[in-house]
Amino acid sequence: MTSPPWTSNDWAFTPLNLTAVQKATNAPVFTKPARNITVETSSLRARLECSQIDLSNTSTWLTVLDFTDDSTWNTNSLPSNLLIGYELKPGLTGNESTGNGTYISWDDSHPYFSFFAADENLQCCGNNSNGSVGEAAIGYWSPAADALHTSVVVKWITGHPFSTPFIDINNQSHFVWEDVPQVTALNCTPVFESASARVAVDSSTGVVQDYSIEDTPTLEPNAWSSQYQQLNTSAGLTNSSNVQNLSVR
Repeated sequence: MTSPPWTSNDWAFTPLNLTAVQKATNAPVFTKPARNITVETSSLRARLECSQIDLSNTSTWLTVLDFTDDSTWNTNSLPSNLLIGYELKPGLTGNESTGNGTYISWDDSHPYFSFFAADENLQCCGNNSNGSVGEAAIGYWSPAADALHTSVVVKWITGHPFSTPFIDINNQSHFVWEDVPQVTALNCTPVFESASARVAVDSSTGVVQDYSIEDTPTLEPNAWSSQYQQLNTSAGLTNSSNVQNLSVR
């Protein structure tokens, strides 16, 4: 039977081998043996510090498609009475502050963040029932362009996308929304802290009963030292199916 992790509230504690302690605390059968053992060990906690990204300027992340343009679309293949539609750009573009009074401009090839797992167009997730376009929701996270190794952007997109991509006369596929989708995006920085702790553990189950943090938590940069690196991948799997682990000590 696998012992449970040594965790409580926000903290994860480095587990210790209690086998020797358990043997030392064995008592005669007529005496109830001690169950809780208090040890000193290291601890780690993680959190995300997030701020909302301003998406009020829709032109920085949305393209308006004109379906009356015969030079771009085969109007016979489009839904009747559809004049315009909306397509997400690969990610948020525009000017983003670097925090020191200067700005960096991100274009479609290098967006401030991508809407999808990679910098490419989405081709899924429509909700069509009985010929009507229903609501759908899409959630992704991706790195922020100005902080690739220390930040992630989490976004949630809701709206009414068509279930079938539209193909233009150049045979390019477009994932089209019937109306302007609603988007919420948070720029989040992972923060890891470590500290020494005293932990009371049930010696028979490994479940933490109580704990106290013995010193002031300090930043632990090594916990995020292998971000976005593929580790412990299994031989024979394709790149798309490899599990990507993050190193956390």
